[in-house]
Amino acid sequence: MELEEKKVLLGSRINFIANRKKKEWWYTGVSDPQSGVYFSFSLIRIALIDNFHFAMFDPKFDKPFEFEWKGYIDAENPAGRLSLSHHSEGCTFQLLGSAEEGWRYELRAPTVSFALESKPTIPAFTKYDEKFDDEYALLHFFQNCVNGMVETPLGKYEMTNALSYCDHCFGSVPKHSRWHWIAVQNANCAIASLMNYGGLAQCYTEAYLNCAEPVNACKRWIRLDQDVSFESTSEHHFEHPWQVTSPDMDLTLQIQMRCYSQERIPPLFPFLLSIDHSECFVKVFGKIRVDGTWIDTGTMYGVLEEHHGTW
Repeated sequence: MELEEKKVLLGSRINFIANRKKKEWWYTGVSDPQSGVYFSFSLIRIALIDNFHFAMFDPKFDKPFEFEWKGYIDAENPAGRLSLSHHSEGCTFQLLGSAEEGWRYELRAPTVSFALESKPTIPAFTKYDEKFDDEYALLHFFQNCVNGMVETPLGKYEMTNALSYCDHCFGSVPKHSRWHWIAVQNANCAIASLMNYGGLAQCYTEAYLNCAEPVNACKRWIRLDQDVSFESTSEHHFEHPWQVTSPDMDLTLQIQMRCYSQERIPPLFPFLLSIDHSECFVKVFGKIRVDGTWIDTGTMYGVLEEHHGTW
């Protein structure tokens, strides 16, 4: 699939000022019902640098385990394939594959390693925006079947038919950006919703059902109302449930664990990068409306993000 290949190439870094809005990232999140854990890994490309981040959320522990690497990924760019790799003494990873054959994920670092195989089970959905001169596209895969092993200081985890989500996003993203985003699922239902705030913001909500009444709601991606509200009325809003609502959706999010990252470049006067980013492992339940009928989602697990950035 064409959208899986790299779009923001190393040549964009020659002129940082002209290409400062060009950004690209890949995100994978895995929920394992047997162990009750959620882990994610992502790779972000901007004009300055590439950044790889891994987080393991295990509710048996007080806080998540995180690993991060900054540098430059290999320049190889095969058409129509996911091909992200880096090889060094301190960190080696490969994220390889395609929608037709599935994907292979490998990481070796001093504090964390994984070897995973992922197979898609339902069609992907795409979202493309072109507002004036800002182009942005994304490719989403839900309900992937994952098998393999993850080892961190928190323990060793064997994955057997775990449930995975992955995406690929690229395009022109404004230097100042804010968003709320969820990607949550169970074996029957998958939901993604983004509220990206600003004058040229990308917003979408998509849902997929394997089995439901009415039957015409099943086996297809459904675009729900885009007017979504992420509601948290508490001052300490990551310690209390959230409501995510729209005319077509009524969800309650219970935050299980949270990791928070802050980037300031330069440290004292951060005009290049100033990012506050929260990633939360969440338990979700509620209902969505398809063709006038409200459908119970069942209990879902996945990720909530809150982002405030100048980058």
